[in-house]
Amino acid sequence: MIDPGRLGTVNLREYDAIVLAGVSSLGAVETSQIFRYIDGGGGLFLIAGAGLDPQYFNDNFAPKLDIKLIAPPPAFFTGAGYFTMEKLDYSHPVFTAFSGFQQDTLPTFRFYALPKIDDGGSNRDLAYFSNGAPALVESACGLGKIIMLTAPIIPRYTDLASHSFFVPFIIRTVEYLADDISEYEMKNMVGENIFRVVTGRLTKYGSVQMITPDGRVFDIAGTEQMGQVVYECRPVDMPGIYQLRNNNHLVDLFPVNLSPSEGNLAAVDFDRFKAALGIDNYKVIPYNKAAAAIISEARFGRELWKIFLWAAVIIMAVEMLLSREPESDIKEQ
Repeated sequence: MIDPGRLGTVNLREYDAIVLAGVSSLGAVETSQIFRYIDGGGGLFLIAGAGLDPQYFNDNFAPKLDIKLIAPPPAFFTGAGYFTMEKLDYSHPVFTAFSGFQQDTLPTFRFYALPKIDDGGSNRDLAYFSNGAPALVESACGLGKIIMLTAPIIPRYTDLASHSFFVPFIIRTVEYLADDISEYEMKNMVGENIFRVVTGRLTKYGSVQMITPDGRVFDIAGTEQMGQVVYECRPVDMPGIYQLRNNNHLVDLFPVNLSPSEGNLAAVDFDRFKAALGIDNYKVIPYNKAAAAIISEARFGRELWKIFLWAAVIIMAVEMLLSREPESDIKEQ
């Protein structure tokens, strides 16, 4: 993460893609630096902030993206209603990994306030809001490209970040802007032989380090095939995100999942469950019952401490009554 004030001291060419999120405006030097980076083949993911300056945006980014910011999202709103993000372009590389879900199975992404935008015709709209405004816009810029998310993503304005869709969406967008350094695949399974193909400027890397989800590091060598470098990744013995790095530079990133055959979400048959565990008796805990009390009773029997406590109180009361002598007996003595 780089503070906007330090942007002028950073060599952006060291990065495959950059994300500019929530920035209201930049200085002339920093803005020129970003556009030189994009013109040279870099990728920019621009995420609009709640305080994005319309004049700054329209003077600098509007001509590149062919959209005009009329007004930023309001600072004050009730949150009683919301807009949704819809009409995702599943033919675009950012969304192809989600094409199996389609709109009817995706969760509802709520946006409680939106900016006012005038959309041109030379860009590519990758998603829309329910009011017809563009939500995600792509445009070429020199040898590079820009993708802009036109609404803020902070929790006050949207619940997008709370959905499991959010992290793969951000990763996939940055990967695409970084010249497709990896593919967001869902078919890599634990225990399989996984080969990763790296193309373009990344072919200069020979041996790389594979970092497993639990932090183990393995050196793996690549073989060059028709201008590409192929890496055989192993061991792949646990689910999670694997990284290929060279001198702390991310070369590739890919997920590994458990085989679907190892899991079955169908309701269990209790008799088969009993037979598999080799037990004679079992107790089914109803869904709406407190499990702790039922388990405690099954392990230790019924809890009798309340009964014993009341019995002790009653015995003490009886003893107090018996210990008191009648008043007539005291006078006779």
